[in-house]
Amino acid sequence: MKKLMFSIFIACLLFVFPFTAKAASLSATEKQVKVAAEVSSVLHQKYTKNLDFSTLITTPYNKARYEVAKAKRMVDSLPNTDRKKQLLTQVAGYQKVVQNGNAYNNAVRTYPILLDYKTKHLDHYLSDEPFYKWRSYNYFNYKLSLLQPNYDKVYGKDIQQAFKERYLIPIKKSRDEVYYIISADTHLDRAEASISKNTEEAQRRLDLATACINKIEAPKRKALLEERTHLLQELLDDKVSGINDTFYVTKNSNNKMKVTFNHEGEIRLWIADAEKYPTYESLKSAVGTEVYGHYSSNDWGNTLSAFTWTYRDWSGAYQMNIVHGYWDSYLDPINESNEKIIPVGKKIRIVLEVVQSDGEIIVREEVVPMTEELYGKSLVN
Repeated sequence: MKKLMFSIFIACLLFVFPFTAKAASLSATEKQVKVAAEVSSVLHQKYTKNLDFSTLITTPYNKARYEVAKAKRMVDSLPNTDRKKQLLTQVAGYQKVVQNGNAYNNAVRTYPILLDYKTKHLDHYLSDEPFYKWRSYNYFNYKLSLLQPNYDKVYGKDIQQAFKERYLIPIKKSRDEVYYIISADTHLDRAEASISKNTEEAQRRLDLATACINKIEAPKRKALLEERTHLLQELLDDKVSGINDTFYVTKNSNNKMKVTFNHEGEIRLWIADAEKYPTYESLKSAVGTEVYGHYSSNDWGNTLSAFTWTYRDWSGAYQMNIVHGYWDSYLDPINESNEKIIPVGKKIRIVLEVVQSDGEIIVREEVVPMTEELYGKSLVN
């Protein structure tokens, strides 16, 4: 009987005060939704006003994310009423603010990552370092395709565009420049391969390379590509005119030394103003100006990575002055992937062996850097 009376008492309480528990839950939820609104407003201000595009808005973002998530859980626990629907709509707006804050932070984080990828995978193309065609470029492009959408998700078209102009566009400009560098180098490879087989195709490739080079700003790489283009153009012109025994020795400038050789690989060149170079002191009193020699090469007829000059003084049948010049791989190794260019600044060991008329041999040795002046006066024999 007591149990029955207690049950009736509880039922009466619920009948008289049917919404007491629900009202308390709704009140707390509305209070939390108000807190979510306040922190969301602060966050919105942080990613829309007085931006520096490089500072993370970590604290306001984390606070808004926490309070909005808490409000969402509380609203979800309410019974299905019109008021719940209203609160859900409000909270959805605050969730969007949190998403926008996260997008802003992701955009800020993206540039250092892109810059690191550029340094590791693009910058060597923009210098005079050797590169491996498309491999690094393609990898960077892949990473860029993953990161670029972070800028597209930034709230506000003006803010989004500001991010892109500050960070994305310069990165993509470097990427595009690398594309032209690789394309120019590829066209030059095809031109070099076509000179002896198809002069029209060789010229077409040189023209395409020139068009690419005109879009390159990196000074060192541009100079190297321009120099190679000039050399190949001269080789092509010689081929068209019927001169087939020409090779061009070059360096990091537009001054070139034209070298002719016979089928045995004999080099014949003419050095002007030899007296200006102390290394060639033995040539000053010599009769004649012809220098003969042979060169060693990993790719005969295309690469001059090591060379020997031999000066023959025809004034006496048994008298000969010999001048050996060769790269010293111990002092400053030649970059094997860049053998076709004799760079300014590379060290050369010059050995002079002068055989005098009495048979005495005088040996002089000197290590000198390759200079612009050294080959600037070299002329065609």
